[in-house]
Amino acid sequence: LNLSKPLHTGQIGQVEEVLKYFNGKTNGVFIEAGAWDGEYLSNTLFLEANASWTGLLVEPNLGAYRLLEKRNRRSHSIHSCLAVDRHPSKVQFDAADVFGGINQELGKVDMENMERMRDSIPANMRSKYPVQCYPLYSLILALGRPKIDFLSLDIEGAELAVLNTIPWDKVEIELVMIEVEHSDKAA
Repeated sequence: LNLSKPLHTGQIGQVEEVLKYFNGKTNGVFIEAGAWDGEYLSNTLFLEANASWTGLLVEPNLGAYRLLEKRNRRSHSIHSCLAVDRHPSKVQFDAADVFGGINQELGKVDMENMERMRDSIPANMRSKYPVQCYPLYSLILALGRPKIDFLSLDIEGAELAVLNTIPWDKVEIELVMIEVEHSDKAA
């Protein structure tokens, strides 16, 4: 691993909860969508480094993905986003630093707050460009691992839409951690 800082256990210690849930399991399989640079606020790096887990890191922000590639993580990685439909699509990605996300209306998402957060990023740190998105199920099939122990979804408001694309009768995901910061609080 080529890390810039000491290892941590997630943004607010989520990895400790994952380890507790899995009773210290080793050699697990994860998918982390919103992997950023593979280190900063990662919910899977500690699992990979200390418990021999592996999996897939998904990151649509090109600058962050280039940093992720330099980390020398053992896991697979892909520069793409997760589709909000059950088929691949190309979307406009708003690379607004850690608030970046697909640039489209999503149900049950506080888009006004999302735009306010994205607009707080200086123009020189923000760009928009097309990114290929794949359904999560397609990526699971490509991994060749139909059982995923841990799915970490931190994709700035698209979480519910992505979850709705999963054919739950064809895949086994034991634990899902979802960021809810941008969800409709009344939902």
